[in-house]
This record gives sequence, structure tokens and C-alpha cells, in this order.
Amino acid sequence: MVVKVAKQYDKEALILNWRTGDFTTRQLGDKYGLSHVMVNRIVGGIPKDLKPVIEEKVKILARGNEQLKPIIEQHKEVTKKVNSELQKLPDLLPSELTVVDESVSYKLSLLKDIQDFTGIAISQAKLLASVSESGADLKACVDAVDRIAITNGLAERHAKASSTLVNTGNTYLAQINNMSLEELDREIANLERVL
Repeated sequence: MVVKVAKQYDKEALILNWRTGDFTTRQLGDKYGLSHVMVNRIVGGIPKDLKPVIEEKVKILARGNEQLKPIIEQHKEVTKKVNSELQKLPDLLPSELTVVDESVSYKLSLLKDIQDFTGIAISQAKLLASVSESGADLKACVDAVDRIAITNGLAERHAKASSTLVNTGNTYLAQINNMSLEELDREIANLERVL
């Protein structure tokens, strides 16, 4: 007596492939080592219901790719310009290049952190401006961003503050403390444009 052993195949994967509408029973048979008759028995009555989802996703991604083309071209132009500017830098030894690249990466990551924090600070400043009775909270947010930039070496104080600069700063702080909510909103909008 001859005993037939059933072939091992991934039935779930076979059915999922069938549901895409991308395969015939013969193609699935070849893929899974089964006869097309056996595949027909397995998938009989199962709809190809994933086909419309696949087609819609392809349309969406194709539209997205079309919208990205100008951005990609702009990125290529910026990259070309940056590479051209980098070529003007002095030649460095491999050891110098390594340490310079590490420092640049570190400063770029700090800059990104500061930009992220600045966005959060501006959002917080908007919120504070709507509930605060003075500009002190806004001043605290601006000072925090400034301190982080200075502490991390991304902004420098080139000279000690002169008495004129201190007086100007104090006058500005006094103005912020006496601003109305509308004036604070305008000041925040100005900060957003600068940042």
C-alpha cells in the first residue's frame, strides 16, 4: 500500500497571494510546489478582495512621488551647491577630517535639538501669552532658547554687554512686561519669522 504524504506549504501565504489578484492558480502552484488543481481547491470561493486596496495604494503613492519630484530636484540642487562649497575648504589629513566630521555632526545634532526646543518654546510662549498677565513668561522662553544655544556653543557672546546694551535690554524687558496680549502675539509672530 502506497501512502501519499501531503506537501508542506504555507496555506495562509498562498491564500493572501491569491487575494491580491496578482497570481493565477498555475502561478501559485509553481510558487508553492502544488498543482493548479490543488490550488484551485484551496482558493475556490475566496475573493480577490485585496486587489482594489493595492490599486488604490499604488495610485496614492504614484501621486505622492509626482508631488515629491520638485522637492527631490531642489534637494539635488542644494546638495550640489553644498558640495561645491565644501570643495573650497582646505584639504585635511584623514585624522583631522575624522575629528572635524565628529564635531560637525555633534553641532548639527545640537542645532536640531535647539530648533526642536525653539518650536516647543514658541508654542509654549503662545499659550503663556494667552493666559499670562505680563510678558515675563515670554521673556523666560526666549531666554531659555538663548541660553541653550550659548551653552552648547552654537551662539556666542562676542563681547561683554556694554552698559548701553544692558540698558537697551532692560528697556526691552520692561516693554515686554507691559505689553498687552495682542502686542505679545505680534512679538511671538516676529520671533517665529526670525526662527
